Amino acid sequence: MNKRVAGVLGAALLAIGLTGIALGDNDEDEREGRSSRGADVPAATNTAYLTECGGCHFAYQPGLLPADDWRRLMGSLDSHFGDDASLDPAVTKDLLDYLFANAADGNASIRSRAFAAMPRSGDAPPRITETVYFQRKHSEIPARLVRDNPQVKSFSNCQNCHREAERGSFNEDQVSIPGAAGWKD
Repeated sequence: MNKRVAGVLGAALLAIGLTGIALGDNDEDEREGRSSRGADVPAATNTAYLTECGGCHFAYQPGLLPADDWRRLMGSLDSHFGDDASLDPAVTKDLLDYLFANAADGNASIRSRAFAAMPRSGDAPPRITETVYFQRKHSEIPARLVRDNPQVKSFSNCQNCHREAERGSFNEDQVSIPGAAGWKD
């Protein structure tokens, strides 16, 4: 085999391997060599973001959406899922800078790359819960345990089941669905 073919073949095998890592189901932690307490995506750390966005809902880590989705989301704050969440333009710019710098498509974490590799479909406002990766990871959880559960209410309330969500840890072995003792997928 000549060097050029070997190089192309090696690059293709590496890409396939990385895709397999990003799209894997239950063993991401083991492949990364992380302990079960490690972060899956970098935690949200920007004080203005935690105050402005986290003051109303869970402060989703920037690594859960690609930059274009953050741009669309921040560009429609006047109709933010039924609420007017408009901010001062200078604050909006600072938040956008933070979100873009840490977005899924520029992030090194495996879960962030999975969110970027499997973008959501459609033109509706971006929702993390509507991304292909999120839906695949939550597909076996019955709605009665989440939407019909007054202790959870919505799949967007990550912190209600993922006890380490604020730290960026979404390890499925650490999930505890309130009011659903003993449920396993």
